[in-house]
Amino acid sequence: MHKTGVNPTLALHRDLQLLEHLDKLGYHEAWIGEHHSAGSELIA
Repeated sequence: MHKTGVNPTLALHRDLQLLEHLDKLGYHEAWIGEHHSAGSELIA
């Protein structure tokens, strides 16, 4: 989960940068949990 009060656009951008980095390292997949009931997650 992301910290509350963090700019959602910035948090999503950082998440995408991390996924791109992992792709360059050779990872083939990434799992993103659904926390739609938490009220603070970006990906429902």
